[in-house]
Amino acid sequence: PETIPAFRLGAITFAPVSRVHRLSAHEVVSARAMLDDVFEQVPEDFASTFRRLVAESGVSETLRDEGPFTVFALHDATFQGMQVEAREALFRDPDRLRALIRGLIVPGGYEKLAFSDVASLSTLAGTTLSVRVENAIVRIGGARVLLGPVEARNGVVYVVHPTPTADGD
Repeated sequence: PETIPAFRLGAITFAPVSRVHRLSAHEVVSARAMLDDVFEQVPEDFASTFRRLVAESGVSETLRDEGPFTVFALHDATFQGMQVEAREALFRDPDRLRALIRGLIVPGGYEKLAFSDVASLSTLAGTTLSVRVENAIVRIGGARVLLGPVEARNGVVYVVHPTPTADGD
């Protein structure tokens, strides 16, 4: 077995580790199966409004399916930055709300490193989001990825701000 000696990091001393276990592919899959679905993994601390809107729009049922899905959850600041009238109009229009939410969900589980290999992503709404990676900053449809990936049983979640814009919009 491998041994990692004791070491200090600032004021903290870490004890030696006598054995390092590398996870097999089967163990990784098994661990992921214990996670919640992508809807449940949307971070409440940063995207509570998005979670509520996904539930109200009925799209949460889709996100409980097998997947995999990549979800670009809107940061709460995105909604706070909207004009009150525009935000209320969106919340009252179920078709528009569903289209917005479905436009932030991509079939397939994209890890952050995979973004450098794609130029665009097709959403459940049938729209296309551009992908740009520059200086380790990922932008989806012009919106910056602030947090993620948050792993889920059936995909991954990223928190973005502001609202990504589909190509052609």
